[in-house]
Amino acid sequence: MKLRKWLSRLGLFLVLALVVSCTPTTPTSAPTQPPTQPPTAAPTAPPPPPVKSIKVGTMGTYSPFTYNDEDGNLTGYDIEVLRLLEERIPEIEFEFIQTTWEALFAGLDADKFDLVANQIAKNPDREAKYLFPEYGYIFVQTQLVVRADDDERTSLADFEGAELGGVTGDYFSEMLEDYNAANGNPFTIRYYAEEYVDIFMDIDNGRVAATVNDNAVVASYAQTLGLQIKCVGEVLEASASFFVFRQDASGEELKALIDKAMEEVLADGSLAALCIAWFGEDYTQDTSDPG
Repeated sequence: MKLRKWLSRLGLFLVLALVVSCTPTTPTSAPTQPPTQPPTAAPTAPPPPPVKSIKVGTMGTYSPFTYNDEDGNLTGYDIEVLRLLEERIPEIEFEFIQTTWEALFAGLDADKFDLVANQIAKNPDREAKYLFPEYGYIFVQTQLVVRADDDERTSLADFEGAELGGVTGDYFSEMLEDYNAANGNPFTIRYYAEEYVDIFMDIDNGRVAATVNDNAVVASYAQTLGLQIKCVGEVLEASASFFVFRQDASGEELKALIDKAMEEVLADGSLAALCIAWFGEDYTQDTSDPG
């Protein structure tokens, strides 16, 4: 009887052991990791604005403002001022087109140029037809130009019977013509194609007696070419030189860009530094009216 109970218990134990051993165990799971997020992309810079080509009409024969150097490269104070401004206006680049004086404004009218750079001064006719920027890039004084050893003649009234030089259609020639018309034509005018250097050389060698031009120009030629010429007498006119735009929507837009860039180069002194490099003096400030 005891043996039977013992065998019964043993059988029950073996059955339980078998059940336990056959029961699958749940594996211990590893700690759950959060899903990996892709790295956040850095914000991309906006694309640069498209660059617009701005066509500039210039003579390329009027040193030191616009001329070709000995290697045939266009340079000059006017040209380098525009290149300085171009550095401040990333959305434009200048394309320089050389032409004659007579074709500059005609090209502007015909949309061949977007602006003219050729030491242009304001006058009522031009201001009525074209746009001028807020700032001039050089201020000069117009005087009589004679040989360096001419100490007797200091005004146009002193040149009765003499021959003076001027460029056809040029503003300085108009000054001579206006004086002649108002005073009974006391002198004659020999006209040159478009280069004042030829007039200065003829004053130096005695072929013509005088002309009128800007003090900065005369000083530059006297130094660089060794010409014996000088400015004398009273200041006939003090004026600024400007770039010139068409009087239309595109001209207004370009004027606004140039005005902003001019403010910057005037404020930081870079325009003055450029002027000194070309002329030895700072002509970027209007000193004609000290009061």
